[in-house]
Amino acid sequence: MTDLSTKFLKYLSKEEITLFQGRIAKLQNNRDAICQIIYEELSTYLQVSQRNDTFYELSTYKILAFLSEFRKNYDINYQYQGEKFPLEKSYTLLHKCVLLNHVILVRFLLLLFKECQVDIAISNPENSYLDKKNALDLAVFNCNAQIISAIQAFKVEQRRAKGYTTTWNRDAKNLMEEYDLMSSKSELFIEALHQATKGDESKVDMVLETLQETMKILIQ
Repeated sequence: MTDLSTKFLKYLSKEEITLFQGRIAKLQNNRDAICQIIYEELSTYLQVSQRNDTFYELSTYKILAFLSEFRKNYDINYQYQGEKFPLEKSYTLLHKCVLLNHVILVRFLLLLFKECQVDIAISNPENSYLDKKNALDLAVFNCNAQIISAIQAFKVEQRRAKGYTTTWNRDAKNLMEEYDLMSSKSELFIEALHQATKGDESKVDMVLETLQETMKILIQ
């Protein structure tokens, strides 16, 4: 992956990198603000890419280079809230690429950002076409088989990475996570109870017995 992400850097000059690093530095680690200016930069390139084949190729390489260089500064799940592109409120970069049927960039995003949440939905009540639609919904609406396949394959890989590929396995995993959480809370409660009673086991037992009797009454 390192070789793939660095091969495009020749399309981004040192001056461009330095200039944008300066813009990022001025935002003093404000993550949302940094993500916003990166989104706006890439969205501008995406619009230029739609003009003709020449612009498409050059802009695509520019975006690939930009993402490769500033990958660590960008949250791929960031939903745009800026004013420069008012019609793109709550878009992620993936939404934008899917809407433009940009197959190359969709595949690159899913390859570069394993943490991408493809089920994030756009919130746009004024536009029923977009409102509550995730990336796969948009790809289906556009009838783009290549993007549909890329997103579906990515979702399968995410499930495999999490250790389950079936509904049963997922439910079992969720149950174990809930059990571990409850067990952890129980241990904290017992520890707090011991501290409150100053280690008096008789008082601890009395509180636990009272809780048990209360639970019996509640479930009857």
